Amino acid sequence: MALGLIVTDLQGQKLDFGKALIRNLCKIISNLTFTIGYIMAGFTEKQQALHDVIAGTLVVKKQPELSPNPIK
Repeated sequence: MALGLIVTDLQGQKLDFGKALIRNLCKIISNLTFTIGYIMAGFTEKQQALHDVIAGTLVVKKQPELSPNPIK
């Protein structure tokens, strides 16, 4: 949250409980591979870690919310 990152599915929609659970359980696999699962994020096309590839998720930067009455 502090970095403005959110996790979405491949279509940009919010995760449902099942996908979020799969993603978090697959983090165990990323850790068991001596963190190679995390390192591979630097080498994949969509910059996905192993657990993101398995779960079909993306980590993206949150779009800034525009206020209806901006201060001038």
